[in-house]
Amino acid sequence: MSTTANAHAVPGLEMHRIIYASVAAHPWRDSELEEMLLKWRRSNKRLGITGMLVNHEQSFLQLLEGPAPALNALFARLRVDAHHHKVVLLLREKINGRAFDDWTMGFARVSGEELRSMPWMADFLRRGMTLQQLAPRRALDFLTAFREGPLSSVCLRAISDAAES
Repeated sequence: MSTTANAHAVPGLEMHRIIYASVAAHPWRDSELEEMLLKWRRSNKRLGITGMLVNHEQSFLQLLEGPAPALNALFARLRVDAHHHKVVLLLREKINGRAFDDWTMGFARVSGEELRSMPWMADFLRRGMTLQQLAPRRALDFLTAFREGPLSSVCLRAISDAAES
């Protein structure tokens, strides 16, 4: 775990990870999404939450990590947020360390063509499945590949805390 992750850790609180998928309530303009990303990153930093958000067409897939109480409260708000619907919790687990320890919220927008070029996602798309139907471990592998794995070059915008300052 990096020193940044330790800075986000709260002694005595369990760290958890959740992954959820949702569908946007309306098409997002780039400027609107940029504005919201800045707001969400500031909020995540204040709460000690880190993670990754992926957008494909009108679907979102997000991994969030942080102290269990803050994460639970955030997810409760996300479930009723008017910006999206069809919120599906794919994974909730206790973790010993963060995958995105210094990213308040990495972000990538991926096209269908990019997804089809990923061997572990091509079959998923051929079957006409949505992000809400991803298996928990496939969703985790997909999202963490943006950090340092094969998708790091696809990550269109992954800003660390240092870059936000």
